[in-house]
Amino acid sequence: MVTRAWDWEKRLHRYVGETQPVPFAYGSQDCALWALGAVDAMCDSALAAEFTAQYFTLDGAVAIFAARGWATMTDAATALIGPAHRHVSHVRRGDLAIRAPELPDDPLGIPFVMGDGVIWGPTATGVRAYPVGALRKMPGVVGIRVG
Repeated sequence: MVTRAWDWEKRLHRYVGETQPVPFAYGSQDCALWALGAVDAMCDSALAAEFTAQYFTLDGAVAIFAARGWATMTDAATALIGPAHRHVSHVRRGDLAIRAPELPDDPLGIPFVMGDGVIWGPTATGVRAYPVGALRKMPGVVGIRVG
């Protein structure tokens, strides 16, 4: 379990700004590592360090998850951060919202970090903000309370 630092909002905004221009790359700036990096920034933890540069493809990420008994991003977040106990409508700034897997292109699911009226997530060209209403169009979204 993690606990947010007193200045978590400032830390999260700094993290998003620093990572915004960095393109998607498995093992360094993929969805899972970016979301864990956001948690690390807010909570002064080191969750992402264990997985950084441990895989370089989607299949590698799936294998890392499987070795730990995780089938999805929600399983990983529950094990590392806390239970997926919040309906997505209750997710607040700094929490994670995780979209359910859509096989075969997305076997793990995609995490987003909640901001002020937006959700952030990495893309091929860098971190992008989407309107928070986009969550309503995504299948099977769950929320993970961070700290």
